[in-house]
Amino acid sequence: MNFKITPFDKKNVFIEVNNGLNLKMTFCNFGASVYSIYYDNEPLNLIIKDKEQFLKSNQFYGKTLGPVAGRMLCDGQINGEEYHLTETNEGTNFSLHGGFMNSLSFKTWKYSVKDNKNEIRVIFSYKEKDGFNGFPGSSSIKVIYSLSKTKNSFKINFVGSAKTPAFLNLSNHIYWNFANSKDLNDYYLKMNANTYGYLRDDLLIIGVDDVPPFLDFQRSKKIKGSADFIKKNLPIGTIDNTFLFDGKKGNACLKNKEYTLKLVTDLPAMNIYLDSSMTPVIFLNRNDFVERRGIALEPQLFTFDTDSMKLLPGQKYNHKIIYTIKKNK
Repeated sequence: MNFKITPFDKKNVFIEVNNGLNLKMTFCNFGASVYSIYYDNEPLNLIIKDKEQFLKSNQFYGKTLGPVAGRMLCDGQINGEEYHLTETNEGTNFSLHGGFMNSLSFKTWKYSVKDNKNEIRVIFSYKEKDGFNGFPGSSSIKVIYSLSKTKNSFKINFVGSAKTPAFLNLSNHIYWNFANSKDLNDYYLKMNANTYGYLRDDLLIIGVDDVPPFLDFQRSKKIKGSADFIKKNLPIGTIDNTFLFDGKKGNACLKNKEYTLKLVTDLPAMNIYLDSSMTPVIFLNRNDFVERRGIALEPQLFTFDTDSMKLLPGQKYNHKIIYTIKKNK
């Protein structure tokens, strides 16, 4: 058997999956989340030691983001009907990641595992009720993780349908850190994006503009230079921006001396967050982290374009992210 299900409490389980090659992953039905990713015995993501803390941390470690990833204005209309989302922080008038600590990231999902010839699929499902955190519509959602048995690759499929008009924009918040790196200063990032969401001071997107030179990763570039510029010159303090891909597919590559991660998606945008929060949690990776200890690559629909996130009865929401991992020689 290529998977093992371990109960954690009365509602939640951890599901360990091995592809028989080099990849081993552990999932959790709380937040339809990724707890750990290993290549042989080396971790590829930030792994919180205390699993109870993993479930409850407000940094969204490995969680599915939803029903709407990113920051969305609280007030608007859908099909002529007004809605008012639950405000994340008083005075901001936006909802973060679908309701912050009351979002789908912090709910128990139903789960199943299917072990097929070429892949192992871990399937999480959730039914969102009308009015959840103020979001209109009722929807049925599936998040399907498929771990390949023929190559060191895994895929996330986001699938959804709605009984009444709803918004849906799912993503994932894995924090990548290869082989216990102390920070990500020497990592290189590349992606096909030449425009991005222009931010107001509280990080809400208010427009679209060309990427400035310090955020231009169309050619492979060290993260350190961009992060240093932002820390010195901008109140945001770190990379936390949403980029628009310039093709039908989004492509990104993150690498250091040890590993290369390639990401391909049919989603039109991707938020990148370089973690400099220094949230006081204990990791299995190491205990002497400094700033820039992990990076979240979050493909998604573009929240500034609310029409793109509408899901009407009879329509299907179906998007994917494919991750391929290689150990460098």
